[in-house]
Formats: sequence, structure tokens, C-alpha cells
Amino acid sequence: MRTAMSTNRRTFLAGAGLATGLSSVPISAASAMGVADAAVSADFGPTNGTALLSRNENPYGPAPSAIKAITENAKMGCYYTDRALEKLHYMIAERHNVDVKQVVVGSGSTEILCAISLAWGREGAILCPDLFWDTTVKYGGRQGVKSIRVPLTSDMNVDLAGLEAGLTDEVSLIQI
Repeated sequence: MRTAMSTNRRTFLAGAGLATGLSSVPISAASAMGVADAAVSADFGPTNGTALLSRNENPYGPAPSAIKAITENAKMGCYYTDRALEKLHYMIAERHNVDVKQVVVGSGSTEILCAISLAWGREGAILCPDLFWDTTVKYGGRQGVKSIRVPLTSDMNVDLAGLEAGLTDEVSLIQI
């Protein structure tokens, strides 16, 4: 017999309490309890000498100069960065000899690429390979942006000729 699961404040709070309690369990204990994936360990990162570039990992950690800058700037963490960000826009524009309106700064490339997929995707379809890092194209798709995918070649490379052949007036952006 199938029963419907209902949620009320009591069951929600009990579940939230369980989740909160489990989040404080050490990883090794959680694994032993069967709570977490058996592959979880207390060591983070890949094995020594390996860099998982597909995950944007850096096996060397931040440079000493970056750690120093982070430490110094953490003291200013109680202030908004509007003026500093505006100054950064002007510095980048000046350095690259472009108009400041051509400079976009974001929290990593994903944020900017998602914004691009929305901006140009509203003007037409996004032309892209069938299998690639398509987080930004999927983001656009969830917002109603159409994508046209070109299959990879038989040796699993991006089919540049296929992309060129797929370029029509309907396409506003090509993402590779």
C-alpha cells in the first residue's frame, strides 16, 4: 500500500535537526556509519602530483603573495567594495585600451558566461558542441534560450566545420 508523505513543522524540524546533527559528524565517522559515500576521506584534493584541471583545482594552493593580499584585504571585509570595483573597471579598461563599458567583472567565469548566454541567447540560439562544459548553455536553456548542438567528430573532437555549417541567421552566439 502506498502512502502519501506529508510535511508539517514537526517533521520538517526533526529532519532539519537530523541533517544538522549529521553535518557535525566527522567525515570518517560518517563513512563508518554509512551516512556518507565510502570514497569520502578526511584528505581533500587529488593524490600527490595530480591536478584535476576539469574541476579548477590547483595542487599548489594560493601563492604567498595571494595569501598576503587575502589577509590584508580580510581586514576590510566589513565594507562594500563599490568604489574599489569601479576603480578596477577603469584600471582594466585603461590597461587594455577599451571603453570602461566593455569591461565586465564577475565572481569567476561561470557567472559571466551565464550572463552572456542570457544576453545573446535572447537574441537568437546558442550554437555549441554536443558534448562540452555546457553549464552556461544549460543555464540559458532553463531561462528559455534555445541551443543548437553539433555532434562531436568520430574521434571525439569539436567539429569546427560542423559548427561553421550550423551558423545561420538564427544563431546569436557560438560557445566552444
